[in-house]
Amino acid sequence: MIDQELLSIFREHEVKAYEKMYVDGIYDHFIGDAALWKEFKGFVKRSGIQHEIAWDIVLIHIDKMSCRGILLGKIKEVFTRHVGVSHGERVNTRMETAQGLAQAVIKTLDFLNSDAEDDHGFTAAWARCESMRRMDIWSAFINYVEATSIEIQQDLVAIDCSIEHISVLMHLFLSDAMISLESEHQLRSLPELSSLAANPEWCNDMHPINVSGWSEDIQRIVALARKPSNPRVRPLGPNVHQVEDTFIVKHGTHVTVKEAMAIEYVRRNSSIPVPRILGVLGHRGIIHIVMARVDADDLSRVLQSDLLSANQIQDIIAQLVGYVEELRCIGGIRDEISSWPRGVPFCGFFSPPPSRPIKSLQDFYKYWVDRFVEAKRYRAVWSESAPPGLGDSVATILSHGDLAPRNIMVRGARIAAIVDWETFGWYPEFWEGMMARRYWVHKVWCGEMSGALPCVGEVTESFSLVVNSACAMF
Repeated sequence: MIDQELLSIFREHEVKAYEKMYVDGIYDHFIGDAALWKEFKGFVKRSGIQHEIAWDIVLIHIDKMSCRGILLGKIKEVFTRHVGVSHGERVNTRMETAQGLAQAVIKTLDFLNSDAEDDHGFTAAWARCESMRRMDIWSAFINYVEATSIEIQQDLVAIDCSIEHISVLMHLFLSDAMISLESEHQLRSLPELSSLAANPEWCNDMHPINVSGWSEDIQRIVALARKPSNPRVRPLGPNVHQVEDTFIVKHGTHVTVKEAMAIEYVRRNSSIPVPRILGVLGHRGIIHIVMARVDADDLSRVLQSDLLSANQIQDIIAQLVGYVEELRCIGGIRDEISSWPRGVPFCGFFSPPPSRPIKSLQDFYKYWVDRFVEAKRYRAVWSESAPPGLGDSVATILSHGDLAPRNIMVRGARIAAIVDWETFGWYPEFWEGMMARRYWVHKVWCGEMSGALPCVGEVTESFSLVVNSACAMF
């Protein structure tokens, strides 16, 4: 049994941390993780208990958000300490800055993989965490580093290379780092990745981070979006805000610069209508994507209101199928399930991300089972064993990844834009059709979609059950 007095003392420190991290009613992750880690140390000092007992309280008895923040706060502290050593007092070039950040990531990874004792028993507590929890925290840290890197580079005046090139280089390095925590993947250095990062297509797709190319006051728009109580701001979702009548701002710990790159890539290489990216800002460890608002209706709401005839729904699906085929043509075929342009899938839907490359449908199925291995109430719904016939390899095609009606904007029976490209990557052929029908009971939509993007059979049904059951937890 846990000592209730100890738990009460911890709660006092937890409350202090949350009081610091909420600014104008908004949770500030930049402050929050550091505050939780600081208050954890204050709790240990005040209570005089052994570290192991303190970590029992954190890992077992408090909510996941606070536990995650405490662990992430320590990791950020280690990273920041090494960044300071790397930077010194010099005025850095873009490459020197990137090298310093990369070395700090490597040092942080070494710390997490170390058996050495530390002042507050962190490494022993980290080793106690299950793999999925560690990947959840590590992926949040990687996203924080990328946002921090972009923020530093946006403030830097340097001419040794473009901000686009250096940010593509860091993105590739951090994609490597993502799978270096729990696997034997060899993390490549910046020089080793340099030729790959020189891809002019990717540099063009990264252009929205270049402050000189902004046609709007992106910092003003982001500042407004961070104050949802402002009458000029309307929340559209947990991480999406409409600012005035003109702008959409997407931001949060799972929002990545990769989504803005994906939208730019699709805009440049296809006829698929997408939102116009006005700018990407790194601010306080968070990526903020500013887009022009699309004057159209969310298809999910239109379907719910029965505003479309069967013929109009068929027209929309025909357009959608054409766009799906376009993506498949420009993306080619790969032999693993991966995000665009590189790396394992990582976004809100794939959180935590896979800990290693997914080379087969068996690996993909196992990822979903492992991700929610503690979800005992769903054990009766889906099998933990992969269905037969998955094979040891997989052929994947470039896909949006989540063509649910909520991500399709329409004007009448015409698609005005496809949004939410965070899942953009290479998936099995059945994936797009399965996701387009996920959670939907609209008879005409599901019936027509079944014929347009077929996804039937035991394999599809097995994935549908495990994905829907797992995601229903959160």
